[in-house]
Amino acid sequence: STGTLIVDCSEPAGMVTEVVPGRKVTYGLLGSFAAGLGDRVVQGQIVGRSTGRLYLGVRQGNHYLDPAPLLGRLLGPPRLVPVDRNGVRPAGSPRWACATGPPAR
Repeated sequence: STGTLIVDCSEPAGMVTEVVPGRKVTYGLLGSFAAGLGDRVVQGQIVGRSTGRLYLGVRQGNHYLDPAPLLGRLLGPPRLVPVDRNGVRPAGSPRWACATGPPAR
C-alpha cells in the first residue's frame, strides 16, 4: 500500500508505515532497508529484504488486525477427478488473487 515510513527501528530490524490515517503496517525481521524514515512509499515498492523470515503486523488505531485478508488468496482451477482414476488430468497452475478493499473487522 501507499504510505509514509514513520518509524525506522533497529532492534528488532523492522519498519512501520502508515498507509492511511490510523492504519499502520509493521514489517519486522528485515535484513536490509530500501527506504528511510519519512520516505513516501508506493504500492509495490520494495521497502526492505527479509532475513528468511518476515513479521507482518497490521494495526487500526490500537487494535491489531489479521493481515491475511490483505495478502490475497491462492486460486486454483476446479477439476473433477473420476472415481476409477482413469483419464486423470493434471490441475492447472494456481495463481494469487490480490485482496481488494479494506479487511473485515
